[in-house]
Amino acid sequence: KSLSRLETSKSFTRNLLRKYKISGNQEFKVFNKKNIADAKKFMLAHGVMVVPLLSGGGTRIKIIEAMALGKVIIATYLAAKGISCEHKKNILISDSTDSFAELIHFTLSNPELRKSISKQARKFAEENYDNSVITEKLISFYKQL
Repeated sequence: KSLSRLETSKSFTRNLLRKYKISGNQEFKVFNKKNIADAKKFMLAHGVMVVPLLSGGGTRIKIIEAMALGKVIIATYLAAKGISCEHKKNILISDSTDSFAELIHFTLSNPELRKSISKQARKFAEENYDNSVITEKLISFYKQL
């Protein structure tokens, strides 16, 4: 079982896994302009992405990219803000430590849930964030002007 984390500190996930006795390999990596090419490789190596973001703004592009790769995302409401995803359909969302731990444990121990959310996450990304879909929407918008 493999667990990775996008954004924020390493200690949150490490402490959560230890406290709730959740098995899994945590891997943490920060991406910047120098190593952004590594992000896709990193995400492909893991089935579940944990994003317990508690502050900040803007759309989390890495969440959308991970969804497009068919990854299960477990995130806070703030992390998913700006993405019209749906809890328990194409993403798992929680703001409490206990619930976050339960979601991680439940997800890692339920391959059918992972498969379902993974499939729906990819579908969501394709239907809402694919370049051809965005281009079509822009063309339609400009035609109405």
